[in-house]
Amino acid sequence: MSCEKKAEPSPAKPWVPVAGLPLPGHGRQESEIALESADWVPAFEQLSRERLIEIAYQFHPHVKPTSDQTPQEFEFLFNNAPERIAMRNLQHLAWERLGTWRALVAAVREQMPNGSWIRDRTIPGHDAAYFADFAPPKPEGATSLTTLTVHLSFLVPFYTYYEHRSVLKQYPTMEKWEVVAVETEVSPELQPLRTIVEQEISRRYGYRRIDPSLLDIELEGLFIEGAYVETRPTLMDALFSAYKALTAEKLRERAARSEINHLQGQ
Repeated sequence: MSCEKKAEPSPAKPWVPVAGLPLPGHGRQESEIALESADWVPAFEQLSRERLIEIAYQFHPHVKPTSDQTPQEFEFLFNNAPERIAMRNLQHLAWERLGTWRALVAAVREQMPNGSWIRDRTIPGHDAAYFADFAPPKPEGATSLTTLTVHLSFLVPFYTYYEHRSVLKQYPTMEKWEVVAVETEVSPELQPLRTIVEQEISRRYGYRRIDPSLLDIELEGLFIEGAYVETRPTLMDALFSAYKALTAEKLRERAARSEINHLQGQ
């Protein structure tokens, strides 16, 4: 079926706040630092489990590729969905306020020991959050590495973090760090670093850590850029980022679930 024969969506309207947004800023004011005014996010007391799910559906399209669509047709429908337009507007606003996040990353770097490293992975237009990797110094000749990854949402006043445990794998023509575990609770060696990051988030944003048990809630029918299309996206994908690292075990689990879903649909 050609693009000319398909009904095009209505012209995109200027973004206006969805139900309950914008709302006043939140967080504990600090006299020596200007708290981020994320005036489009709800207050903490309004964020029940059901409300978090509702927000996910307000900012991600409820669309799914069909067999009679070309990739170009689906991309057109996805990019012109009102939820996608709303997300792009928020991404633009968040990018304009990137300075607060960059100052946070710089402050954490100043407090880390020599030899530590930070990788700011925030990319405009790809996620619903700022996020970065933080790692303590790696001993000479070490073949294992632990990294703290932090995501700070701009849809809700929450952040989340998890630990990557990687090992150095040797291949015939190269060596590569491969993730072998992803844990929501960090190991003792990363606890001081986690404390520094949380203190800086509290000072600059006033955000709280989201309950990790909520992040695996599956959201039927949503299409989120970067999420695994074979399985249902999760609240982690919707409110933070779809680019969370997965262990080999988790990838096999998703592949098995995808195969089961495929067989059930036949």
